[in-house]
Formats: sequence, structure tokens, C-alpha cells
Amino acid sequence: MRIFSYFLLVTLLFTISCTTQPAEEVVVGDTSQKEEDIQAINRIYEQWDEAWAAGDVDAILALVTDDYIGMESNRPVIVGKEAFRESQQSFFDEYSVQGPKSVSEESRLAGDWAYGRGSWSGTYIPKAGGDSIHITVKWMGISERQADGSWKISRLSTNLDQPSGIDQ
Repeated sequence: MRIFSYFLLVTLLFTISCTTQPAEEVVVGDTSQKEEDIQAINRIYEQWDEAWAAGDVDAILALVTDDYIGMESNRPVIVGKEAFRESQQSFFDEYSVQGPKSVSEESRLAGDWAYGRGSWSGTYIPKAGGDSIHITVKWMGISERQADGSWKISRLSTNLDQPSGIDQ
């Protein structure tokens, strides 16, 4: 009986494998489109730097999705664009930023999603006076393709390379 059950199982598996449709062939997409997408995503971080240097909260908000989630060192999670607006405005009420520089070290596409990682540095200058603070962070971001084909940051996590002495 045991041999018959084994034979039946092997026959069943063989029959299924012969009748199952072959997996669809994976076709690698247009590499030029992928390169355009990666360039567009990297451009977001360049625009981020420009907006930070200008202290332009609206320009920063234009780069993120409505359901944006931000995770910054030593701070509660920021959920949603309005909460992000409040955190950015609060920061720019106290500081200006000099020489912000994002460096994208990796970008990968996955359909309408992409992730990237890199570093960011800049100098925070207290508006009330006092010593400026040089900041360096590592970041990991997730971008989402929008209905119009553009890309926006959906999730962003940053981690300070060293304690900064400020609540940002």
C-alpha cells in the first residue's frame, strides 16, 4: 500500500508538471526608461537640497506624497503631509540651512516604487544667534510613481551620524 501511495503521488506530480502552463517569460524593460526614472528620483533629492537652502517649506512639501511618513533621529514618526509641514515650518522658524548636499549612493526600481539610500550634510544656523551646527546623516527613502508619471518621496528615514545637540 505504501509503494502504491508513493507511485500515485509521483504520477500525480508528474502529470501536474506536464499540464501546468509555463511561467511567463520575464522581459526586461527599456533600460533607457529605467535610467530616466532613476535620474528623476535623484533629481528629487537635488530639489530637496535647493528647497532646504531656501527654507521653502512649500517646495519641500511638493516633493512628498500626501501619505508621507518620515522617521528622523530622536523624534516621533511624522505621519502625513500636514504633520510634515508643521515639523518643517517649526524647524525653519528656528534655523536656516547652509550648503545642504544630498548624495544618492543607490537607487533601485520595483515597478511604480523605488528605494534609494545615501547621505546628506548641511549646516544649521540658529536664527536667534549662536554657534552653527554641521549635520551629517544617512538616509533611506522610498519613492512612488505618481499618476502623471512623476516621482515623489513616500517614506524617508534619516539617521544622524553623530549627536547634533538640536531637536531635528
